[in-house]
Amino acid sequence: MRDGVPIRWLLVVRIAAIAACLLSGRVSAAEPPVLPRYDLDLTLDTSLHKATLHQVVSWTNTTKTPTDHLIFNFYPHYSIPKGEYVRLAKTLEMLRLQPSLGIDHSSRHGEITGARLLVVGGKPADIALAFAFEDNNATAVRVSLPCFVNPGETVTVEVVCEMTLPNTQGRLGYWEGVTFLTNSTPVLAFCDDTGWRPMPFVPWHQPWFNEAGVYRARITLPENEVLATPAATKSETKLPNGLKLVETEEFVGRDFAVLCSQRFKEFTTEAKLENGKVVPLRCLAFPEHEFYAHEILRIAAEAIPVYAKWFGPYPGSQFTLVESFFGWNGNECAGLVMIDERVFAMPHLAIGYVEYLVSHETCHQWWYNLIGTNGYSETFMDEGAATYFAHKLLDQKLGKNNDFMNWPEGFKWMPSLKRENYRYSGMYSAIRNGEMYPAAQPLPDYHSLFGLFTGAYDRGSKVFGMIESQLGEAAYFDFIRTLVAKYAWRVLQVKDFKRELEEYTGRDWSEFFDRWVYGKGMTDWAVEKVEINAADGTRITRWDELKDQMLGRKPAPGGFYTASVIVHQKRDYLEPTEVSFTTTQPGFEGMNVRVPVGMSTPTELPDLSGRVVPLGNDQWRVDVTLPFAPDQIMVDPDRVLLDSDPLNNSWQPTTHFRVTPCQTMLDETPLTTDYTAWNFTAGPWVWGPSYLDPWYTRSTMGGVRLGAYLPQNVEAGIYSAFRTDFNDLVVGADATWSLEHGEVGLNWERRIAGPWGGLSGDSGPERLYGYYRNIIKPTSSMYMEPVMYQDVFATYQDNFLPYPRQANGERYDHLTMAGYHYQWNMYTPYWDPEMGFFLDLVGAAGGADFNGSTVGMAQGRFELAGVQQLPDWAGPLEGWRVAGRIVAMGAWPNYGQFYSLGSDTLYRGFDLAQRQGNALWVGNAEVRIPLARNIEWDALDHVVGARNIWMVGFYDVGEVYANGRSVDGVAHALGAGLRVDIALFSFIERATLRFDVAKTVNAATPVQFWFGIQQAF
Repeated sequence: MRDGVPIRWLLVVRIAAIAACLLSGRVSAAEPPVLPRYDLDLTLDTSLHKATLHQVVSWTNTTKTPTDHLIFNFYPHYSIPKGEYVRLAKTLEMLRLQPSLGIDHSSRHGEITGARLLVVGGKPADIALAFAFEDNNATAVRVSLPCFVNPGETVTVEVVCEMTLPNTQGRLGYWEGVTFLTNSTPVLAFCDDTGWRPMPFVPWHQPWFNEAGVYRARITLPENEVLATPAATKSETKLPNGLKLVETEEFVGRDFAVLCSQRFKEFTTEAKLENGKVVPLRCLAFPEHEFYAHEILRIAAEAIPVYAKWFGPYPGSQFTLVESFFGWNGNECAGLVMIDERVFAMPHLAIGYVEYLVSHETCHQWWYNLIGTNGYSETFMDEGAATYFAHKLLDQKLGKNNDFMNWPEGFKWMPSLKRENYRYSGMYSAIRNGEMYPAAQPLPDYHSLFGLFTGAYDRGSKVFGMIESQLGEAAYFDFIRTLVAKYAWRVLQVKDFKRELEEYTGRDWSEFFDRWVYGKGMTDWAVEKVEINAADGTRITRWDELKDQMLGRKPAPGGFYTASVIVHQKRDYLEPTEVSFTTTQPGFEGMNVRVPVGMSTPTELPDLSGRVVPLGNDQWRVDVTLPFAPDQIMVDPDRVLLDSDPLNNSWQPTTHFRVTPCQTMLDETPLTTDYTAWNFTAGPWVWGPSYLDPWYTRSTMGGVRLGAYLPQNVEAGIYSAFRTDFNDLVVGADATWSLEHGEVGLNWERRIAGPWGGLSGDSGPERLYGYYRNIIKPTSSMYMEPVMYQDVFATYQDNFLPYPRQANGERYDHLTMAGYHYQWNMYTPYWDPEMGFFLDLVGAAGGADFNGSTVGMAQGRFELAGVQQLPDWAGPLEGWRVAGRIVAMGAWPNYGQFYSLGSDTLYRGFDLAQRQGNALWVGNAEVRIPLARNIEWDALDHVVGARNIWMVGFYDVGEVYANGRSVDGVAHALGAGLRVDIALFSFIERATLRFDVAKTVNAATPVQFWFGIQQAF
C-alpha cells in the first residue's frame, strides 16, 4: 500500500466526488452517472518486470436485484490449460509468429493479494473482504461483501494485485524494451437483473463483456520510460531513485491500457471534425519506424471525421496509437490502439494494408469502446461492424478492391494483394469446405482463429451490409446514429440490436437474425440464361459479345436492345437483390441499369418497358429494353449478400492476364489473385517443392510457365523447365481441382534434354500421376501441405533415375502403380519448427517392366521424425534444437533398383547415382544452433528479410539393398548447413532456406552440395 498514502488520497477524493454528486445532483455530461469508477495506483518496475496495482472501485447497482458480492474479470490469472499449448501454438503459427515468442510456459502472471471495503451506503468503512476465484472460471474473482447492495446503492472497495510480467509478446509482458499491460487490471464483469456474467479468458481473441468505466490513474515508473495511456496527462512529478509519478485526467472507456518504453518517440497530429473541433492524435513508435508513424497518424486523422459523421462524436479527448509486440497485428483498447512492430516494419509499398488495419482498429473506438458488446458470445457486434465500416470507408476513399501493395514503376509485375481478395480468401475456403460458422456464438465454438474470422468478421460484416441494403444508406445511417446515441457507454447485445431495428423499421426481423446471425446458410444467386436481341430482331450471343471484346469492336450507337435474363437462387436462403446491366458502348460508359429481383409477385418496370416475373423454384425472369447492348449482366452486383459462389453471379466470365518476368508460387494463391475471376500468368518461372509426395517429388525447377488459377477451384499450367535434381530439361503440365475437404491433382513431365553434369540416364522418359487427397486438417500456409491428410493415387513412370555407378540389381524401364498415402505433420511452426513430429506412411502395388518383361511390384514406406527446442533450464544450450528421423523403404521384386539412397532430403552424403536398390533405411540426426535470433535484416524495402539464422550440424546414416544383399554396406555422412528463416512482407508468409554440405566418411565419393526450401526433415 506504499505506507498508505496513495490509498488515503484515493479514498478522500472518492468520498468527496460521491458526496458532491449526491448533494448537487450533477453528473458529467460525458457519461452516464452510473458507470463504475476506477482509481488506479500502479507501480511499474521495468527492471524486475513486476507491477503492483492498488485499485479503488466504486460500483452502483443499476439492476433490480440486490447483491452481496462483486465479480471482477482478472485475466492475468489465466494459465494455459493442459493440452491447449498446441492449439495456441498453431494460432500463433497462423499469425506467422514463433510460438515461443508469444506463449509463456510458466503459471499465472497475476494474483489478487487483498480486498477491502472502503465505502458502503455512503459511509466510510475499513473491512477486509474475502475473495476467491470461481471454480469454473479461473479469471473471475468473487469479492464477498458483508451486506447486500440494493438497487441504486453504491459500494466502494479496494483491490490489490501483483503481476509478474513474462518475457513474451502479447497483452501482458515485455519484449525488446517495451512493457505492456492491456486488459490486465481487474474490471467488474457485466451485471444485469440475472446477476453477474463474467466471461472466461480466451487467449486467441477478446472475450470482453463489461460496462465502461470512469478511470483515473497514478502511475509510478522509471523516469526515462515514455508512457502511453488512453488518458491525457494531468501532471508529471519527479521522484527519488530515478522514478517519476504520472497522474492522468479522468478518462471514460471500457479498459485502461498502460504501455511504456525508453525506445518510444512521440509523433503527433490532429483530426479535424466537421464541426470545427479537433481530436489530438499521437503515435508512440520507434524512431526507425518514423515513416509508418506518420502514415498511421494520417490514416487515423482521415478516418475519425468520417466515423464521427456516420456514428456521432468521437468518444474521447484524444487518441493514441502505440507500437508494441502483438502478433495479432493490431488490437483495440479504449482510447488507444496497439499496432504490432511487424506492421511498422512492413514495406513502405504495403501502405494499402496499413490503411485497412488502422481504419478497422480506429472504428473500434465506437464499436467496442463507446458501444460495449458481449465479446465472448456476440463477437460480430463489434468485429463485424468494424470490418464492414472500415471497408465502406476505404471503398469511398480508395475505390473498391484497391491494392494493398503500391509497387513502384518497374515492379508492377510483382504479385498483388488486393483488399477484397484479402477480405474473402479465408471465407471462401471455409465455404468450399462446408465450414461456415454463425456470426454469433461462444468463442470456443469457433475452434480456431480461422473459424472466428469466417463467422464473426466475414459473415458478421455481411450482416451489417445486408441491413444497409434493405434500409438504404440514408435511413441506415440515421438508424446507426440513433443506436449509437442511445447505447453510448452502455452494452449493446444482439437482442437489443434486433429490437431497436424492429422499432425503427416497424417490421419483424426474426427470420433475418435467425438466418444470418445465428444460422450457417447462404445464398447462391446465378445468371442462368441470357437472350439479347437488337432492334432488328437479331439475336446477340455471348460469343458475339466475347468476340467484340477481344477484337475491340463496339456496337454502333443508336437503336435499342431487349434483354431477357433468368436468374436462380440455388442455396439455403432467398434474399432479394438486384440485377445490373452495364456496357462499354460509346456514349453509355458508366451507365448501370438495375432491376430488383427476389419478390414473390411480378413487378412492372415501366421506365424499361419490362417486368420481373417469378417462375417458381426460386427463379425469376427479367425482361427489359435498353438503349445499349450490355457487356455484362450481374446479379448482386455490389457483392452485398453472403453468396457461396461469386463466379456464377456474372453472365460473362471475368479474366485477368498478367505477364511477369518471374513467376513463383505466390502468383497462384487466394490472397494474390482475384477471387471472382480466372487469373492467367505467363513468364519465366521458379518453383520448388516444399514437401515430399509418395508417387514422386517434383524437383526444384526454373523455366517458363503459363498458369491458370481460379481461387478455391482450379490451379493448372504448362511449363518447360530445368530440373536441379536430375540436371535435365523437361516439358510438363499440372492441374489441381479443389473439393470440399479435398483435392484432385495431375502432373505430367517428359525429358527433352539431358541429363548433364556427370549424370547419365534414359533419353525421353516421361512420368505422370493422378491423386485424390482427403484433407483432414488444413494448413494456414500458402504453400505447404495440409497438417493431416490421406491420398489415393495412381502413377506411371519411366525411369528418371541416373544410371547407377554400382551394378547391383536390375534397372527397371517403367512402372505403373496405385497406392495409399497418409501424412501427419505437427511441426510447429511449419517454416522453422521448434517442436512437433512428422509421420508418413505409404503402401502401393502395380507392375514394373524389366527389359520388356512386366512383373508384379509392391512398395512401402515408413517415416517418423521429430524436433524439439531445448528448454530454459538447458543453460548455454537453451534455444538449441535437436531433430531426428528414421526412414524405411522397401519394394518387390528385390532385384529392382527402385530407390536411390542419396538425395537432398534423405541421405545427403550421396547423389542420386551413387547407390540404388529395392530397399533402404536411413537415420538422420541434427543439432540446430542459433547464430542470430529475432533479427530484422531486411532488403528490398522490407519485402523480404531474415528473422533467424541457424547453423546445423548433422549425421546421416543409411544402407540400401538389392537382391537381398547390402550395396557396399552402411554409409555414414557428416555435414553442416545453414538455415535462414525468412519473412515475406513482414508477416504475410514465412519460409526457411536450406543450404547443406555433406561428405560420406567411409566412401571415396565427392562432397555433396544441396539447396532447398524448408528443413530437410
